[in-house]
Amino acid sequence: WPHNCLIAINSTGVCHDKRSKHTWLDGYNAMLSILNPTHILRYGGMIEGERTDISTYYSNDNKIQSHGSKRIV
Repeated sequence: WPHNCLIAINSTGVCHDKRSKHTWLDGYNAMLSILNPTHILRYGGMIEGERTDISTYYSNDNKIQSHGSKRIV
């Protein structure tokens, strides 16, 4: 795993469940102490307790519609 550099992570699918958020945040904090990232690219909803000072957030605002076997983005 990369240490002392930029990393990218996501929280897609964990923001609507309290237990999932807690588990995700435990892993997040372990990642911080082990990898010591210089910056974090984040996809998905922000979770309280994250290091916002070293993070850039990208929202999960993709809208995908399905029509038969074709996907329209």
